[in-house]
Amino acid sequence: VVVGRNRSVDTTPRYLDQQNSSLATNSQYPVAVPPPVPSYHDNYFVSSPPSESSSPTDTIPDRGRIGSGRDHASKQKDCSELLKQAVVAGEQGRIADAQDLYLKALRIDPNHVDAMCGLAILLHSTHYDLLQAEALYQHALRLDPKHVRTLCSYGLLLRDKYADDTGGELFFKRALEADPNDTDTLCNYALLLTNVQKEHKRAADMFEGALKNDPAHVRALCGYGMLLQNVNKDYVGAKALYGRALQKDPKHIPSTINLAVLYRDHLNEKKAAESLIQHALQIDPNNPWLKSNAASFAVKE
Repeated sequence: VVVGRNRSVDTTPRYLDQQNSSLATNSQYPVAVPPPVPSYHDNYFVSSPPSESSSPTDTIPDRGRIGSGRDHASKQKDCSELLKQAVVAGEQGRIADAQDLYLKALRIDPNHVDAMCGLAILLHSTHYDLLQAEALYQHALRLDPKHVRTLCSYGLLLRDKYADDTGGELFFKRALEADPNDTDTLCNYALLLTNVQKEHKRAADMFEGALKNDPAHVRALCGYGMLLQNVNKDYVGAKALYGRALQKDPKHIPSTINLAVLYRDHLNEKKAAESLIQHALQIDPNNPWLKSNAASFAVKE
């Protein structure tokens, strides 16, 4: 059973447009370089799965039947290497290359859940085609209902792109049932508890659990810092967490901005705040928040 939003969703992923052999697009979602991904929805319906005779891979053109006739272990090895390359390409902003690599893996193994999830995350994080990302997540979960990365990422799609907090929480819970120690899910669920449900004690426990598993998890450090700063008024603790996040990733914009606000508004370190904002502008000069607020950090001589 697949739970989705109360809207029309084509549950058969069309990986390729058969006319031009490129990824099928939805013009409503232009291609954009994704943020570091994988980090907010009302009524639900139960959608019927596709018929047993249909497969989402029916729309993949036959390009020489890549991988046919080889043993399973060899195919899985090839897929794993392609997925590693796809992740690197995505992190470098080479979106088209990443898409092509995921598609190559899916032509080798049309039911490779990790490749299906990776492609869905790419579509989701770049706003390229959210409906197709959702269809891919749903099909991956029909193949493996306990695939933690897909459960977590589908929860993120519901939260961040459709504002469906109830749906997001449902899939975060399912992910934690499959793996109670999954760091990304603990972090994402904690952000929902902090920002939406205002269950700050539960959120703090989840952030601490995530950081116990991965002490350098940037989004967990930043999210926990926000909770300490805005809820607990623990400015020293928040400063330490933002510092750890920026030590791991000096270009992490949310941690940079939050630390700048902390310096300016609570620690009376206005020069340091201005310097951080200038640093953030060098990294992301088109950031809307920075465009609107950078001037307020300028220190008058």
